[in-house]
Amino acid sequence: MSHPELLSGFVQNAALLLIVALIFDLRTRSPVQATTPQRSLGLGLLIGGAGVFTMLFPVRLEPGMILDARGLLLAISGVFFGTVPTVVAMVITAAYRVFGVGGPSVAVGVSFIIGSGLLGLGFRAFRHESLTALHWFEFVALGFAVAMLQILLARYLLPSTDTLIWGLAPTLLIVSMASMLALGLLLTDRSRRAATLLALAEREASFRALTERLPAIVYRAALDANSTTLYVSPAIVSLGYKPEEWLDRTDLFVHSLHPDDRERVLAQLEDDRRNGRATDLVYRFRHRNGSWRTIHDRAEVVRDPQGHPLYLQGVMMDVTDQQRAAAANALQAAALDAAVDAIAISDREGNYTWVNQAFTALTQYRAHEALGRNPRELLKTGHQSPEFYAELWGTLLAGRVWTGILVNRRKDGSEYT
Repeated sequence: MSHPELLSGFVQNAALLLIVALIFDLRTRSPVQATTPQRSLGLGLLIGGAGVFTMLFPVRLEPGMILDARGLLLAISGVFFGTVPTVVAMVITAAYRVFGVGGPSVAVGVSFIIGSGLLGLGFRAFRHESLTALHWFEFVALGFAVAMLQILLARYLLPSTDTLIWGLAPTLLIVSMASMLALGLLLTDRSRRAATLLALAEREASFRALTERLPAIVYRAALDANSTTLYVSPAIVSLGYKPEEWLDRTDLFVHSLHPDDRERVLAQLEDDRRNGRATDLVYRFRHRNGSWRTIHDRAEVVRDPQGHPLYLQGVMMDVTDQQRAAAANALQAAALDAAVDAIAISDREGNYTWVNQAFTALTQYRAHEALGRNPRELLKTGHQSPEFYAELWGTLLAGRVWTGILVNRRKDGSEYT
């Protein structure tokens, strides 16, 4: 066989290996799965089958002596797939080399299979912690090592091929290094994808573990007109719905908005998305039982590293009870403020925290002048003894009602009782 024919044969065999590797990559491109003995065994069978397939189309140097790309495949398997798949593939390809091909160079072929796999496994052990960050020249070096292994095995186990094999060495080295580089870059990209999928799966698991323990409703929504929900936490039951029901009804959010709030809410959502602002909304929302709940909704658009919008992520909090309590407190404060009697509220140290208008009229101190200050410095006249004040505060701090007569001082110095 002439050198051009040998080169063509080598290139065709390497191209066949790359095609097999591409098919294999597509076949195994799936969400991250846990490594199990069964999965490792199945992977080894696939790699072994691919090795046998490349051996079906060898470059024949002389009767019984063949060259093919199985060594490259087994070395790259050792690097990226580990011990079990590689050993299984070595057993399969070695068995085929002995019983399917045979010939006087069986010892060379089997030794090459074992040596190539061990080269890959050794490389993996050396770079185990950084398989997603391998450099191109490392694959070139591994391809060189595989080719030199084949050349040296043929040189010492088949001396009759010495002249032939050394003549082919430059071609074999170039094709081996180029093929290993292509395979290595392909599978490095695959490893990076797998690492990314794993990181995303871990982040998603952490996200769900956190959100599903929160009392607030956490959600993700599509950036469409209906804000179609992509995920909602179990806290949605507080509005009467199961998560799966909420997800099935894509228009539920829009139709459950109060008619008087719907246009305002949808317009602000659209405006915030368009301008890249976080959303902060309060609106009325219909509970499944027909009652209206007040919702405080805060959300923002999540973007990818390139800045492209992905989805809306936010938190919905039912603030109905808080609003009712706030309204009741405001009503009570208004009633106290309108009372004709002077009323003041203080903390445990006696410092004023609230006074009404009648207090201001009686003492001549405006609210901002009294708040945070103590009656001892504002109103005390000295007519009452320390024992008097001790008894007064002891009664109040014990939670009982104190009644008595006080002589206090106004801002202008005049006294009142």
